[in-house]
Formats: sequence, C-alpha cells, structure tokens
Amino acid sequence: MPNIRQQLEVLRDEARDFFAHAEGKGNTEDPIRLKVAGVMAEVASVIKGALLLGPTALSSHQRNARRMASALRMKRYECWDQYITYDEDIPIGRTQAGEEEYTVSVGEAEVIFLEALDNTVALLDLAAPTTTASGTAHESQHVQDGHGLMEEAVLRPPAPGGPRAPDLERLLQGKKDVGIVTAAQYLERSRGHVQRLVRKGVLVRVGQQRPLKISVESLRRRKLGTALDSSKNTSA
Repeated sequence: MPNIRQQLEVLRDEARDFFAHAEGKGNTEDPIRLKVAGVMAEVASVIKGALLLGPTALSSHQRNARRMASALRMKRYECWDQYITYDEDIPIGRTQAGEEEYTVSVGEAEVIFLEALDNTVALLDLAAPTTTASGTAHESQHVQDGHGLMEEAVLRPPAPGGPRAPDLERLLQGKKDVGIVTAAQYLERSRGHVQRLVRKGVLVRVGQQRPLKISVESLRRRKLGTALDSSKNTSA
C-alpha cells in the first residue's frame, strides 16, 4: 500500500511536468500514459480486496482512471447514470445513462487529472484498514436504495488503538461542488439516497447540467446534521 501511494505521488510530479510542456505537443504517445494505466490497475486490485469498500468504490475508481487517461489527451471525460425526475414521488421524466468526451485547455486538463488523482488517494485511505485492533474484520451490508440492492461499506468507529478513521473531508477539499459519486462517498450513502436528498432540497443542486453537481456547502451541512442527530440518539 505505501508503495502505491509513493507511485501516485511520483505520478503527480510527472503529470505536472507533462502538462507544463504539453502546449503544441499534440496527441503524441508519452510514457506517463502507460504508467498511469499500470498504477491505476494496482489501485483497482487493492480496492477489490478491501473489505471496507463495495462495488460503488470500484466504479468510482474506474471513472477516475478514465478521467486521468482523457486528461492526458486534453479531454474531459463525463459520464452519468440513468436519472429519473419526480414530481411528488411520481416519475415524470427519464434521462438515459451515457458518457462523452470533449476538448479542454491544457490548464483545465491538468486540474481534471490532479483532481482524479486526489480522489484516488482518498479511496486508498478508505481501503487501508481492513481489520480492527482486535482482529475483527470490517463487514459490508446490503442497503436498499430504492433502485435495487447494492453493497456498501459500513464504516465502524475504530477500536481504541485501532486504525484511524478515513478522512472523508479530503474528497471535498478545495471544491465548491462535486458529482453524485463523490457526494455518495462523502455521506457514506448510496447514489440513490443522494438523489432523493437532492429532490427533497436537503442537498443543493448546482446548475441544471449533466452530470448532476451538488453544492459542497450543503453536503457539509447534511453531514454535520446527521452527526448531531446521531449524537443526540446516543445520549438518549
């Protein structure tokens, strides 16, 4: 695990150098592309073997890998799930799942690459501890999200002297809005649950573009409110 983190930090430096000299380079092959593919494949293996993470994390990682690969070609990769619009819980419209790429500037491509790399490091932080100090493995549970069953990680409080809880705040650091996958990771809920919070106005949608973007400020308010409610219930 430490070795993979080191490789990601080396990639960060090499990517900055790549983008600093990318003007006028065109779409030529560069060794960094093969290096990115190799390191991200190693990260995928770690995520698959982490008891703390479920299929949602692997899907998020695959999107990060696609974004990094596209950014090296000065493209932005976007994808979105099927989205159903409701009016008073009655479905009135449906947007099909899809994906696309479009050209961006070198500066934008660098931001996209580094953001995806930061998300990858955050996922590694979540994957790191798989057992508690007592040797009890973290479990996964099935959560009904309204769009079918999906396996999600259950993040339990660490035992005294056990592994440190993952720093989910890193997912939002330096951002004003995030996509639904990142929002679901931050709240430790399914994407379906996050979509329902947006429809109810609990989470603030930014703009009307696809894919869905959610205000970071509203996510932090929701997280704080949930923590306070949990604390009150525990006290009672």
